[in-house]
Amino acid sequence: MRIYWTIKSIPELSGLPREVRKKNYNEALRSLKTHRAFWAGGLVYIAVLLSVSYLLEMLYTGDKSGPWSFLRLIIATIPASLIWTQINIHLLRKHYKSLLSRQAE
Repeated sequence: MRIYWTIKSIPELSGLPREVRKKNYNEALRSLKTHRAFWAGGLVYIAVLLSVSYLLEMLYTGDKSGPWSFLRLIIATIPASLIWTQINIHLLRKHYKSLLSRQAE
């Protein structure tokens, strides 16, 4: 599975001007919120976030107050966000042609 780091790296959106690309991406993402897979991806996000956070808590034996809590949150959020974004882009690509045809009407 290919990882899409930016909106411009999505093949269906890569040839569009920046404003149109962003508008189409946001509209497609809004329409995905009615799909169960979108919300399942949200549950995966939460599960990964909690799992990584718990793992970091178990691995780090030092002082767990102050900046550690914030740093742990940042470290746990990065992989969780990447996974959820990739799930959303996969769903978006599956439904993008039908979304474009609806916009044309």
